[in-house]
Amino acid sequence: MFALIDGNSFYCSCERAFDPSLRGKPVVVLSNNDGCIIARTQEAKDLGLKMGEPWHIASKRPGLKSVVWMSSNYALYGDMSRRMYELLVERAPAVEPYSIDEMFMDFAGVPDMPALAADIRAYVRRVAKIPTCVGIGPTKTIAKLANKVAKSYRAGTGVCDLSSPEVRAAAYPKIDISDVWGIGPASQTKLRKRGVLTVADFLLIPKVEVRGLMTVVGARTHAELNGVSCIAFSETPATRKSLAVTRSFGRSVTEWCEMEKALASYATRAGEKLRGHKLAATAMQVFVRTNEFNKDPKYFNQATFDIEPTSDTLALVKDTLRAGRRLWRPGYRYAKAGVVLLDLSSTSTLPETLFPSIDPERSVRLMGAMDAINQRYGRRTLIPGRAGLAQRWSMKRQRLSPRYTTEIGEIARPAPQAEPRTVVRLRRMYVRRMMSRQHGRPGMPPKSERFEMRLEPMLLERLDQWAEEKGASRAEAARDLILLGLDRSPRAGVSFSDGEKLIMAMIADLGKPKTSREIDTDEVMSAIYGGHLWALKWEMQGLFHDHVDAPGAVSLVVDTLDMWSFIEEAVERFSAAERKLLEKEAGVWGKYPKFSGFDGNNETEYLGIARHLVDRMDRFSRFKGREMNSHSPVVTRYARMTRAFQPVRASLGGRTPIGMNVTEVITLLNSARHTD
Repeated sequence: MFALIDGNSFYCSCERAFDPSLRGKPVVVLSNNDGCIIARTQEAKDLGLKMGEPWHIASKRPGLKSVVWMSSNYALYGDMSRRMYELLVERAPAVEPYSIDEMFMDFAGVPDMPALAADIRAYVRRVAKIPTCVGIGPTKTIAKLANKVAKSYRAGTGVCDLSSPEVRAAAYPKIDISDVWGIGPASQTKLRKRGVLTVADFLLIPKVEVRGLMTVVGARTHAELNGVSCIAFSETPATRKSLAVTRSFGRSVTEWCEMEKALASYATRAGEKLRGHKLAATAMQVFVRTNEFNKDPKYFNQATFDIEPTSDTLALVKDTLRAGRRLWRPGYRYAKAGVVLLDLSSTSTLPETLFPSIDPERSVRLMGAMDAINQRYGRRTLIPGRAGLAQRWSMKRQRLSPRYTTEIGEIARPAPQAEPRTVVRLRRMYVRRMMSRQHGRPGMPPKSERFEMRLEPMLLERLDQWAEEKGASRAEAARDLILLGLDRSPRAGVSFSDGEKLIMAMIADLGKPKTSREIDTDEVMSAIYGGHLWALKWEMQGLFHDHVDAPGAVSLVVDTLDMWSFIEEAVERFSAAERKLLEKEAGVWGKYPKFSGFDGNNETEYLGIARHLVDRMDRFSRFKGREMNSHSPVVTRYARMTRAFQPVRASLGGRTPIGMNVTEVITLLNSARHTD
């Protein structure tokens, strides 16, 4: 005898478990990049919201302003699923996980199955705060069907027992064939053409005829609905044969340095999963693709190949990037990439490689240490350098709840009580940046503080209206408005609103031949007249984004290019004796003194600024045609050099001819290797 327990609107229930203010409200959880609805509470279902519906379209419908939407928090949901499993193990004789929110239980020999099911359901609700329903039946298919029935009756007990043949005989004529586990849309169409609408109709078809119509899978489902168990209970899940880490980007990726970091991050995560399951991969698939739904040029390519059996992150990253570089084609706006590991085997049964490319024992120790550090201090605490620190391409998750059960630093601190609707609190913002705007402080997140603003009721009402339009909380809206004001201040330099960006782009587009124009003016006018402004952002993702180069980064790049222009020109004029002196006094820096660029993994903002100045603006033409990727961090070194160069630069204008002497060049190069 089997029982299936299923978390009701599981993702939404996990959010409600830690935010009681969501209870009783219509709540939906969205997919990656806050795209489509993947979970709904009953209140949201009653408003007509459908699974898979794009939220940016659904949210525009009237009557849905009360719906609370959340970004998907898979770390929280996965851990809540684990906790739910542990609670079931305490009460049920045996438990078999089926999915993140569904688990089979073995009820064989249980005298009062409905009472045990009700007790387990109440226990999970009390401890894990997750509402569930339980279905009971002599086979897994009937237990799953009973669970569906239990969910359908809101006024019921949340437990449906179909273990009795008499009860099933009465229930089957009322259950639609589409509710049966294992009968998909194609099979449903075939059955409906034959007049089969209910489970009772399906059981009237002879077994031989079912097998011819729906293959052996349909015959097995037919037998299970008749009470004959064909799917055995297993407490040990079957060994996985593949493992995938694929993501859509939060914004289009157009530079290889960003794609490289994305693929390396995916390979890193895949390696963590492999080791978590004690598996090793013997083959791999890597793919990249553009957005198939907009008008950008389309490109999709993938590579599938064998690899040396491994679960070593560094080996996986190396193989992934080798394949990704072959797949990469410049000139496209990439929307998604992924790494799929194939032909997985248990590390305990894996045959040893005669001539391994990496030391197996060293790999096990290194990966074990890396996993232990990340488990203790948080994921991505220790990662391969090629995965990078900054992830500007990462998924958009504007309403991501804290990982309450796995990251103690994200648990919100209780705030002192205040008069309602008079105080706006700005919570601590956990911002991870590749480089702060202060020169020479790589990887340091900016400090943040918590403060209060007391607002008049009229101003607060305007803030709430703006927050509702943006789909943001009050605190998020206040932060956005502060940033918007700072960006528009006289000291902020040139800045454009989204509308101004569109106007500038259309003016620039008019200067091109008609056959080369990128903006469809008819589409723009249709979107404006129809109020479909979301469509413009959807179609022109490269135009509407929030990234602006930091002024400090621009200044450092300009100063660096200027400095290296003088250094290289001076070195070219040096005599052989001066070159020999330079190499002697400056060491390795003096042997080949050339501008190497910025690190494409960790200094992408600086690298992008340099390439724009040289390649697009034709400044510092000496460096045109160079890759300008140093492949190692150099910003702190350049910051020290430019500070040392300032007094030298001030004196160059009065010299005849203009140029640096060997002593000045030696001083600059040596300043790069000295700490402040």
